[in-house]
Amino acid sequence: MAAKQEQCIIFYDEDCGLCSRSVRWLHCVDEENRFLFAPLEGQTFRQYSLTHRAEHDSFLLLRLADQQLFSKSRAWIVILQHLGYCGKFLAGLLSLMPRNLLDAGYNLIAKNRRRLLPSHDLCSLPDQNLQKKLLP
Repeated sequence: MAAKQEQCIIFYDEDCGLCSRSVRWLHCVDEENRFLFAPLEGQTFRQYSLTHRAEHDSFLLLRLADQQLFSKSRAWIVILQHLGYCGKFLAGLLSLMPRNLLDAGYNLIAKNRRRLLPSHDLCSLPDQNLQKKLLP
């Protein structure tokens, strides 16, 4: 795995099909093994004393090196910055857009995510490598 200063924990809604598929996709493209994954309702989330669950409804990113927490569009920009040249390019483009516009788009998707991809569409179990990166 990557050095601890480079690692991040992605907290996600495990009952959300879009979030769960995003975790699987991120696991596949995370060539440097920077990301660990934990449910928002889980023990790891509580361990880091992240108590503001109500205002975050799908993805949070915790950078372990400095304990900085990112949410909404900013979390995705930081995630993309760790995904090679294409990810960095896309993150750079998104960073040029107004944050309130990006967050409005994020909120729209988050509000409708259960209709976009219901959780019952997920029937396969994660592979062994992903299981190693799933925290309680």
